[in-house]
Amino acid sequence: MDPFQSSGSSPNSTLCRDSWLTLDGVVPIERGKQHRDYFIPGGERPSKQFGFDQGHVRVSTLGTNGRTLHFECKKLSPQTSRLILHAIKRSRAELINLEFHVPKYSLRSSLSPQDAISFLKQVPAETAHLDLVFENHLSLFLIRPCSEAGQQWLDENVGDESTLTFGNAVVCEPRYVESILRGAIEAGLDVV
Repeated sequence: MDPFQSSGSSPNSTLCRDSWLTLDGVVPIERGKQHRDYFIPGGERPSKQFGFDQGHVRVSTLGTNGRTLHFECKKLSPQTSRLILHAIKRSRAELINLEFHVPKYSLRSSLSPQDAISFLKQVPAETAHLDLVFENHLSLFLIRPCSEAGQQWLDENVGDESTLTFGNAVVCEPRYVESILRGAIEAGLDVV
């Protein structure tokens, strides 16, 4: 079944089922399966993170037959923004939710399609190159990876299995931030 379905004689179509949006096209979620059941490397447990890590966008109809669309991705980038824009333009959704995790968790809900399109068109291409974002929350910092290189550097150089995390960010005391920041810059990472 095509996840985009025509409605009567209307030239418009609506995204009528949960799917993954990929550069290769739309991957509909089959009945009885969940988003986490796709893009799983051999031997791994199911997780929607595998789809996110490959730059795909999860879209859920939230049981509304396409009237509300919830888009979720790891990082809002020019690529993921284009995938979402294309899907919104092909849909007849009345409400749009946008959820992304990097560099800072954000949820924008109950947007009109026009407001969502306007927001997505503002995604700057120049931020797509960042590797790490250091967020100051006064009593602690969150260090968020924005690229695979940033994630790999964090995994190899910051903390261990007992390190406190928040989502995919490392929680860090302010006294350690300067040395971590210097190490990331010396390693050639783009940070902000």
